[in-house]
Amino acid sequence: MEEKMREHAGQMYELICSSLDKQKFRYVKNEAKRQVIFALKDENVSISVGIAVEEQKQRIHLCSPWDIPLSANKLKENAIAVCAVNSAMADGCLVHNIPNNKIEYKISVSLWDSKAGEGIIDYLLGSAYTVAARYSEMFDKLNKGAMSMDEFTALC
Repeated sequence: MEEKMREHAGQMYELICSSLDKQKFRYVKNEAKRQVIFALKDENVSISVGIAVEEQKQRIHLCSPWDIPLSANKLKENAIAVCAVNSAMADGCLVHNIPNNKIEYKISVSLWDSKAGEGIIDYLLGSAYTVAARYSEMFDKLNKGAMSMDEFTALC
C-alpha cells in the first residue's frame, strides 16, 4: 500500500509540473516535498501559490497567502469577514493566519482512488485566482476603513 501511495503521489506531482510547464509558468520545485511555489499575476491580481502533493493524505493541497496589509486593530472584523466569505464559497476556504497577520486561501483535492488530470490543476488555480480577484480588494478596503463590515458582508 505504501509503495502504491508513493507512486501515485509521484505521478500527481509530475502532472502538476507538466501542467505548469505547458502553461509557461515559472516556478520553484521542491521534489523532496513534492511542492511547487510560484506567483500568479495579471493586471488585477497578484498572489503567491504553493501546491503540494501530500503522500500520506493522498491529496493535492494549494495554499495562497495574500499580500494585503491587515490592521492589528481589526482582528475581530477580519475574523467575521473570513467567516462571511467562507459561507459564500462552495469550495476552498480563507484562513486568517493570525501569527503572520495574513489572509490565506486554501483548497485540497483528494487523490484516493482517483486519476486526476490536468483539469484539476486548472481548477485549483482558477479557484485561487477567482477568490483573490473577488475578495482581496474588499479586505484591503475593510482594513483601511474604506468599507464597513455591513458593506463587506452584503457583497459576500
